[in-house]
Parts: sequence; C-alpha cells; structure tokens
Amino acid sequence: MVAYESKITELGEKANHVESDFFEPNMMIFFGDSVPETLKQYCYILNTSEINSPIKKGMHLNINDDAFEILYVGRLVESNLRDLAHVTVVFTDYIGHVLPGQIVVKGKRPSEVKIGDTISITE
Repeated sequence: MVAYESKITELGEKANHVESDFFEPNMMIFFGDSVPETLKQYCYILNTSEINSPIKKGMHLNINDDAFEILYVGRLVESNLRDLAHVTVVFTDYIGHVLPGQIVVKGKRPSEVKIGDTISITE
C-alpha cells in the first residue's frame, strides 16, 4: 500500500550537495511550492499529494527504486506533508535526537536525486 507519493519538480541549487553550511550531510529536505526563500536552495521541491494512510515505523521511504526502512516518524510529519509537502529525512543507522518534522530512515543518503524522481512511502 502506498501511504504517500510525490514527484520532485524542482531542485534547490545546494540540494544535492552533501556538504552544506545549513544541514547535516545525512539529511534531505523536501518541501512544496510554499518553501520559504531562505530554505529553497537546500530543498527538493515536491508537488503536493494526499496522504493515503498513517505513516509508521517499519514502512519504507522510497526514492525511485531505492527503499529505506523507516526507523522513526516525528509527530508533525503527516501534518507537514499534508499542508506543506514538507519533511526532513535523516539517513542513519541509529535514532538520536529527532525533531518533530523528521523521518529517520536506515541507510546512507543518496548521492544525487533529480527532477522527476519519485518519492513514496509504502508498507
């Protein structure tokens, strides 16, 4: 079952840069069209999509054909995705300090994501 699915429509100029002065190298920031200008350069811009079912630990975040097991879902993830198409994904093998709008997934951050790539969350 697909809980959420969207496509990347735009890339911030620093979105694929693993080294950043704004975010950790293991993070990806997704946002809809309403992304604040101060964040846009770091973000993968998504089209707005519906959430079809609750997002839970144990599901998978998929970037095209790469699947990452979800280890933790922050309490604001669903409302942020629904209202803003916004979520921050943290790629790691452990759960440390987590913010309410973050999803923590197991694995390493993909090196490059492109316009047209699909982001989904599945059982």
